[in-house]
Amino acid sequence: MTLPKPQKLVMIVGLSFLSQISPAQELFPDSSKISTSITTLNSDYLEFSPVFYRDGLLFVTSKKKKKKRYFDIAYSIMDKEGHLGTPQFFKTLNTEYHEGPLAVTNQGRTVFITRSDLESGKPISDSLGLNRLDIYEVTLTEEGATEKKLSFHSKDYCHVHPTLTQDATIMYFASDRPGGYGGFDIWYSQKEGEKWGTPVNLGPSINTSKNELFPYIFQDSLLFFASNRPVDGQPKGLDIYLCRLHRNHCVKPLRRLPAPINSASDDFGLILDTSRTFGFFSSNRAGTDDIYEYHILAPTPSPKKQLLLKVLENTPLSLHLSTDQPVQGADISILKGNDTLFSAKTNSKGLVTFELTPHEKYEIVFSKEPYEPFQLTLTDSSDFNQTIWVEKKKAPCLKQHGFVSKMDHTQPLEKVNVVVIPDIDSSLTITTVTDKNGQFSFCLPENSQSYELMASKSGYMTFDTRLTIGQSADVFLLPIENGLVKQTIVLENIYYDFNDSRIKESS
Repeated sequence: MTLPKPQKLVMIVGLSFLSQISPAQELFPDSSKISTSITTLNSDYLEFSPVFYRDGLLFVTSKKKKKKRYFDIAYSIMDKEGHLGTPQFFKTLNTEYHEGPLAVTNQGRTVFITRSDLESGKPISDSLGLNRLDIYEVTLTEEGATEKKLSFHSKDYCHVHPTLTQDATIMYFASDRPGGYGGFDIWYSQKEGEKWGTPVNLGPSINTSKNELFPYIFQDSLLFFASNRPVDGQPKGLDIYLCRLHRNHCVKPLRRLPAPINSASDDFGLILDTSRTFGFFSSNRAGTDDIYEYHILAPTPSPKKQLLLKVLENTPLSLHLSTDQPVQGADISILKGNDTLFSAKTNSKGLVTFELTPHEKYEIVFSKEPYEPFQLTLTDSSDFNQTIWVEKKKAPCLKQHGFVSKMDHTQPLEKVNVVVIPDIDSSLTITTVTDKNGQFSFCLPENSQSYELMASKSGYMTFDTRLTIGQSADVFLLPIENGLVKQTIVLENIYYDFNDSRIKESS
């Protein structure tokens, strides 16, 4: 139904007046999991923008006043089976002019409502002679109601469609105030004592050059709103979008809700029950603005499979044997995309189990001091019995290098066992082996001055020496057989005095 335009009134409360405005996958699954039905609240007039109120719903409806059609607030009680009763006008909230979408707080005693901008009960006009809409704070008492304009009120542009966080300290709303991206944008204001702070635009991750309207904040983190932005490059009426908010920023890509929530017509004004299983929204898919109910059907449970993880410490020269030490008390998290599904700690045997849906991709994240962080991807082909070897973080150290060869320098020796014992702490013993080029390296504590170095290999005499930091760690091994040295050692230029066994310094 098309309503006559009130004289010099800018109407942006209902979808029938939209033409007069100047130029989350896990929550809503695919269409087959959502059912919708039209409610008994609807009439030949317009009904839209429901909000939960005590044991029922408040919503916007239209009726004639003074031979003109205005919007009012109506109330319907919901019984235990979810059936809505016959609507009644909420006389305490209604005036002779427009009442539009609203938000309720303080156990229903405080209402923030979209209204015609009035002064002493009469519409006031801007510089263009238009009467704008603004948000009023209304306190309900047994004697009636008192109202006041918000601190960011202006007669020159509109503030409409309020919605509040659970503690009523942040208000989201739509406005055509300066500083936006075009048309109406979603803004927010934080309460500062008894006043509301300067509105802040939610930015381009939500707002466009088109119109963003009818915001609804759910449990402080999910923001629903309607926008007439193009879809797939084609012009579109209002569709409902979902954004996950963190510190008033959209942290995930916007999601356009699937059918049957959205349709080829205008869809807007969605609310969601705290059970996350049902709610209400508005649509003109039947030719006029009506309120619809939707239910999110329970998904068919997927078969689960147990994931068994074992976390062991990967020590130097570890061969991943049964003697490896289990890591107890490690934090293990299972991630799917950016969401953490499960978290648990390993037991005394380094074990932890999770029940997961097979044939999906998961990330397994390990963390525990003083070990290095570790992450493992689990795909549909992965074994559901996994062992993770983790290493301790390496402390800042003095890097040392060495080389082992035969005594005659003819051949570097590989697989030589090298043991390094720092003088400052013998418990920090380091064990390593030479590579195919006879080279090895190790790290000593930063405050080390000296260390003992031992090199051994089957068929060679063990080498043992004490070195200071900076000395060459090159080692030469003598081959032996049956305890005897196999290599001839030639000592040249050995000088000593006659009848004296001491070798002279000049040798």
